[in-house]
Amino acid sequence: MYYKIEEGQLPNDIKIKTYCSAAPKPGNIFYAFDFEQITYGGWAFNIVNPLDWVPQSPFSIQTIDDFSDVNPYRNADKSIKSQKWPARIFIRRIFNKLRRPLNKSAKRFDKYLGNKAGTYVQSYLPNYEIPKFTGSQYYSRAGHQIVLEPDSVYFNDYAKRRHTFQHHSLRGYYYLAGKLKKK
Repeated sequence: MYYKIEEGQLPNDIKIKTYCSAAPKPGNIFYAFDFEQITYGGWAFNIVNPLDWVPQSPFSIQTIDDFSDVNPYRNADKSIKSQKWPARIFIRRIFNKLRRPLNKSAKRFDKYLGNKAGTYVQSYLPNYEIPKFTGSQYYSRAGHQIVLEPDSVYFNDYAKRRHTFQHHSLRGYYYLAGKLKKK
């Protein structure tokens, strides 16, 4: 909506506010930077229970391709080539030991959580179009975090529950948000 306002497609006196509760990480670090910039002034909130696994999802892998173009790690190959022979061989070997497993994991993410998951969804929703993936699995939170702090009452109540979404429930968030008001 912000960009629609900038393009003149919406009135410029609209104030955009976003409130998310228990939201997963929405995009990569550059998405988060852009979101933070366009919501500067505190109009983007993400309410989080630190015991809820959903806001911690999806899990992330940062590869060299996830850095900005000016980051020296992004241009490490060029820097390594400029080193003298014995150092260059040693640095290249260490660098590749760090880079290759990350790149391999990123390809597996694309394969299983991208293409295969998309095909699975498409088998149930024939009109679903599998999106073009960015090739980045470096997910980041966006918006001002409001962290709801679990207390002993919360732990006593939720320790008895053993289901996957026990800390993601509306009831749990409602209790923790009520505690927040009292501070």
